[in-house]
Amino acid sequence: MTQTSGFQVSGNAAEHYEHFNAVLMAPFVEAIVKQAGVQPGTSVLDVACGTGFVARRLAEVVGTSGRVTGLDLNAGMIAVARRVGTPTSGGPIEWHEGSAL
Repeated sequence: MTQTSGFQVSGNAAEHYEHFNAVLMAPFVEAIVKQAGVQPGTSVLDVACGTGFVARRLAEVVGTSGRVTGLDLNAGMIAVARRVGTPTSGGPIEWHEGSAL
């Protein structure tokens, strides 16, 4: 059973989010990356990154000369993002649990 409290999810909700939403989110991820105009070598902060759909795609775009940081208030989402990791074709991603405030 998964319970929510504030902005936190418990149990395996973040795992399910990553697994079941990857395909659904793909067109939105591409639209965000295109609209942002990110180029190789760019530094990017992904606020409210969740499990890292956008951050991972951005890492592919900025490459090893760029930098991507993912920030999310939810510990479960960041834990999944860290577990899924960085795409092999992109630069590293730093994952941080915390508030954008």
